[in-house]
Amino acid sequence: PWSDRIIHVTAFRNPNWKGAYNPAVIAKPAPVAWTFAETADAYILATPALSVHVSRADRNISFRTIDGKVILDEASGQRKTPGADEIGPAGSQGG
Repeated sequence: PWSDRIIHVTAFRNPNWKGAYNPAVIAKPAPVAWTFAETADAYILATPALSVHVSRADRNISFRTIDGKVILDEASGQRKTPGADEIGPAGSQGG
């Protein structure tokens, strides 16, 4: 987290991919209290202001208010994955 309201999520399947890190946020990171949890359905990173849920089933990401209201939710199968020439749509291998 950059702040309790800014979380930059980067994910890719190929551990050798060195993609360019180019955040849209121009700010200095600040110390942030955050927690990480795993459930049967998701990985969850939470700050005092919001949470990010990464689905275990399809890797889709949703951003939520601290009381669980969805702010932004990826549509299933719409992930644009870095190294797309090496990986097909979410959940598949090959292009």
